[in-house]
Amino acid sequence: MYLTSDEYNLITGRPGTEATEQRIQFACELFNKRINLNQELEELDLTELTEMQRQNVKRWIAYMVSYLYDNKDIATGVVRSISLGKFSPKMDGAKPTTDTTERREAIW
Repeated sequence: MYLTSDEYNLITGRPGTEATEQRIQFACELFNKRINLNQELEELDLTELTEMQRQNVKRWIAYMVSYLYDNKDIATGVVRSISLGKFSPKMDGAKPTTDTTERREAIW
């Protein structure tokens, strides 16, 4: 994990009790996904970063923990929407293809 509850208190000025191990771990997972790391396989090595980079990582994690605390551990609004453009997945025999000329509604 990238942050302790004491560091959380120093960075945010909020009680360290808000920074539970579960919230810190969840915030770290969100951070790793944001920088395209697979949490199960790797974690950012903070010792390879400059002091400013380390502090920025800790600040990001700390404010995500405070966001999670304020929103009852639900990361709503983290990803509001995603746009993939217009395309329609089709199956052509055994191969999936995309047809960009047609628009179809799909329920996944």
